[in-house]
Amino acid sequence: MEVLFQISWIIYNSLDIISVIYVCHTATNEANDFANILHRARTMNRKIKDMIPITSLQTWQTRMQLKIHNTIAMDYTLLHSVIAILSAYLVIFIQLNSYFKLNNATN
Repeated sequence: MEVLFQISWIIYNSLDIISVIYVCHTATNEANDFANILHRARTMNRKIKDMIPITSLQTWQTRMQLKIHNTIAMDYTLLHSVIAILSAYLVIFIQLNSYFKLNNATN
């Protein structure tokens, strides 16, 4: 029963993290696509028409990226890094577990 609780806890928190990363990645893509949308905009107002190319170039050159405390980017590279680290720890744990079982069997 305890193992089932731990597995369900891991799945729930993993899905929570994946959903947050998905939302941040989608928001970043939409914000970065804003320059294309703004560049295609048509208007009759002369003042706005003069500002559109400047604003679209500025948003095109400064790409948006959501970060945690201005250090860790919230996109799929974070998810790939977490999976790589967890798999490395899992391999080390399995190797150490089999090593200690082998030493306990010989003693």
